Amino acid sequence: MKRSEYYDSPPNTARSGSDEPQPETMTAWLERQAANHHVQLAATAVVSGITVAGLIYGAQAARRKLAVDDLKASIPELNESYHAQKVCHPHHW
Repeated sequence: MKRSEYYDSPPNTARSGSDEPQPETMTAWLERQAANHHVQLAATAVVSGITVAGLIYGAQAARRKLAVDDLKASIPELNESYHAQKVCHPHHW
């Protein structure tokens, strides 16, 4: 059998000359799925969704980091003008 006859034959048909159907190979199945317009559309939607989710997560993480850095920067250092003191008495715990 010539190479072109093997690749041009439809899936699940005999390629070896027998009348018995042969199982479809994974490569043939993947090639057939990759050519399917609906599979391409679904794959595009999945990749797009993952990209958008990653961008949203990244933006929120950056915003959260900036807020934490601003909060930390607003806390004064403990020195002579700012000293530590308890907010409530120990008997209230």
